[in-house]
Amino acid sequence: MVHRGKVDMWHERKGYGFIKCDEFNEDLFVHCSSFGGGNLIEGSEVTFDVEDDGRSKKRAINVEGPGVDRERDQGRDRRGGRRDSR
Repeated sequence: MVHRGKVDMWHERKGYGFIKCDEFNEDLFVHCSSFGGGNLIEGSEVTFDVEDDGRSKKRAINVEGPGVDRERDQGRDRRGGRRDSR
């Protein structure tokens, strides 16, 4: 079942964040691997599926929509090293 929500918080350097969805009483964890890499744009609408994480919490998977930014690759080159001086 596809759900709708907004990106509540996104940690660009760590590649994870949370999606707020009115259907659930908790913010849903989301990792960049659940949408093919890149970043999510805070405040943007997304659609997603939900699965249990094995620890009695739920997480968002198959995240899609205008809030998914696959162009930004977390400031890393293809070998995993930093491109900038951070």
